[in-house]
Amino acid sequence: SSLLLASGVTFADALSAGPLSSTSGRPIILTDPTTLSAASQAWMVTHRATLFNVTALGLGSAVSTGALNAANAAIS
Repeated sequence: SSLLLASGVTFADALSAGPLSSTSGRPIILTDPTTLSAASQAWMVTHRATLFNVTALGLGSAVSTGALNAANAAIS
C-alpha cells in the first residue's frame, strides 16, 4: 500500500487529497512541515509491512525533503 503525507499545520493539501485517499484507499498521514512527527513515524513503523511508497502532498514548504526522507526510512 501507499500513503499520502501532508502538513498538519495547514489543511489545504490534506483536505484536497480526501477524494484521492477515498478512491485509492491510501491513508493521509499528517506531519510537521519540516520534520516527521513522532506520532506519524510510529504509525508508519507499525504498518511498514504493508507500506511501500510515500507521496508528499503540496510543495516543499508543505512537506520538506527531510520529512519525506524520514517517512521513507520509517517504512523501510
